[in-house]
Amino acid sequence: MDFKLLLLSRGIGVNIEIGVYFGKVDAISIGGYSGVGRNSMIYKYTIIAKDRTIGGDILIVTDNYEFTTTDVPMTQQGYQPFKPISIGDDICTEILLLAA
Repeated sequence: MDFKLLLLSRGIGVNIEIGVYFGKVDAISIGGYSGVGRNSMIYKYTIIAKDRTIGGDILIVTDNYEFTTTDVPMTQQGYQPFKPISIGDDICTEILLLAA
């Protein structure tokens, strides 16, 4: 499959392994010579810069439940607004990233 047709933008030399899930692909950008490992999940509003290695089984989430009060369950408080995640140049990511 040609991911260049799907993503908001994609640099040259991008490597997408098998089983990678992209949420809302027209809001995801991947820079040149970057890669995403097997079974990773990348949600909308994510920018991955150039020369990036995203390991396998990585989850990048750009939304979260609202949790401003403790007397109401999080699932009943709704969601926080989406916050974009930007991963800078020349980094290897083997961790869980959540929008702050």
